[in-house]
Parts: sequence; C-alpha cells; structure tokens
Amino acid sequence: MWSCCLNGVNDAQYARSEEVRLPHDRQDNREWVRYSGLGVELAAAVVGCLLLGLWIDRHFETSPWGTVVCIVLGLVGGLYNLIRGALGAFKGSAQTGVDSDGADGG
Repeated sequence: MWSCCLNGVNDAQYARSEEVRLPHDRQDNREWVRYSGLGVELAAAVVGCLLLGLWIDRHFETSPWGTVVCIVLGLVGGLYNLIRGALGAFKGSAQTGVDSDGADGG
C-alpha cells in the first residue's frame, strides 16, 4: 500500500502497470488453484469417509470395521481423483507445447 506512495508512483499509474500483467497472472492463478484443490479433495474424501465410518461403527456396533472400510474407500476414491486430475493437467500441458519446467516445447 505505502510502497507506491514512497516511490513517487500514484495509484493510477500503479493500476495501469498491473493491468498489463493481469490476463497471464489470472490464468496462472486458475491453474494453481485447480491443482492445489486436488490435494484438498483427497483430504476431504478421507476425512468424510472417516466420519461416515465412525457413525457406522457407533450405529451398528461394528467397531472398527466400518471405519477401516470407509477409510480405504476414501483413500481409493481420493487417489483416483488425484491421479485423474494430475493426468489431465499433464495432457493439457503436453497439448499446449509446454515442458514440465515451463519452457516452450517448440
């Protein structure tokens, strides 16, 4: 906030300089958010299935098998989703001609 005022750049100049980089930065942010969401989905699947397994164990008195089965199902489903998303990201970068290090493939 204060760095723009201390360097003698007013808010209008600062805003114009940011507008030039926004389209590329927004695209990078979308990809980063999408890929970071894969890990959150894996954790959510495991935690959700854990809670379901605990409820099954308490309701049907099947301890610990309801929890064990639900955790395994959550891990399998979460890992499937993670691998599917990672392969989709890899295919997307291969189609655009960008190597894994970000260099242009051409």
